[in-house]
Amino acid sequence: MLLTQRIETTSFSPSESEVITYILNHIDDLESLTIKDITDATYTSAPIVIRAARKLGLNGFNDLKKTLIEEMHYLYSENDIDASIPFVISDQYLEIANNIARLEARSIEDTLSLLNHDELYFAVALLRDSKYIDVYANNSKTYLAEEFAYKMAIIQKHVYVARLPGDPILHAASSNEEHVAILISYSGETKQQLKFCESLKKNHTKIIVISSLGENSLSKFADVTIHLSSKEMIQTKIGDFASSSSIKVVLDILYGCVFSLDYEKNLDRRIALAKLIQPYDPEK
Repeated sequence: MLLTQRIETTSFSPSESEVITYILNHIDDLESLTIKDITDATYTSAPIVIRAARKLGLNGFNDLKKTLIEEMHYLYSENDIDASIPFVISDQYLEIANNIARLEARSIEDTLSLLNHDELYFAVALLRDSKYIDVYANNSKTYLAEEFAYKMAIIQKHVYVARLPGDPILHAASSNEEHVAILISYSGETKQQLKFCESLKKNHTKIIVISSLGENSLSKFADVTIHLSSKEMIQTKIGDFASSSSIKVVLDILYGCVFSLDYEKNLDRRIALAKLIQPYDPEK
């Protein structure tokens, strides 16, 4: 989870909130900003600034400043569409359509730029060598996991998608070294997933985490992490346009790579099954 997203979901005292708000409002001047500048402007003290930084998991103000500067470069370089609010009240229908389409295309490009060769290779190797693949995602992303499971079934890879309440915990507790778990969480802080990660580790199940950039609790359990485009805020957004596109392309890439491991056999099977399930036309 990026620092800006952590700020959005962290509980601050009134004084700490003053400090954070001032920093965010002066983001363009952050490089030259000092603790004294902040404390003078907010009528607070240096310990409050440091405490606010530490609530975000950082060592202090310099760490906060460095991290924010790096994030601002990532979030706003070559980006004229807000991933969280891609259209406004005054936009016409075609403007909305254009913005959403461009946002989703850019999210896919951003996801591709974040892919690491070694991490992707390792993730594909885990999927190749596993007897069972289990996908754990929150309810709003289950449909993406089910689409992935359908594609994988065609190439004879068994994929289980946790759907019912309590299902993930029970399934994780029954997992073993023959399984690989794919955990999908944009924030990387999904409480339910964190609950059963210890079971997966205890049962020697390999874990692939698909999550946003930055440190998060879920990635600490991962054998490999694949990063999503991370320009969408957690709470202040009007839809999951960017994150959904990013998750879908990551799952499609994993499927494509596994497919390529036995390309001719999988292609023949895919074509044969397409003919088998083609809707019956009595006139043909």
